[in-house]
Amino acid sequence: KPPVLKPGELPPAAVTTLQHALTELIINYRDQTKGVANFTSQFGDDAEAMQEYLAGPTMTKARRPAAGWQEGLEATVLALTANEAIIKGSGHRVLIEKQWFEV
Repeated sequence: KPPVLKPGELPPAAVTTLQHALTELIINYRDQTKGVANFTSQFGDDAEAMQEYLAGPTMTKARRPAAGWQEGLEATVLALTANEAIIKGSGHRVLIEKQWFEV
């Protein structure tokens, strides 16, 4: 339900996709950092056990959905290609190559 605004009051600013993605990234980083701190305070510096803990259900359930490296690569390739198309102007065809998305 949209908020009721008083005369002269502006609606709250919408959260952009980038703001949402960065918020999720920061929350996941914070949770991961806390997970490492909690593990080391209880079990010490056992790197192999810590990897299991961080990949386990306790941490993965807390992880919020966020873009990974593949989505970042795809977004960057598309943004650079769109920029190239804008710079070249109308009448020039810019092709998107499949290999640009492969690592």
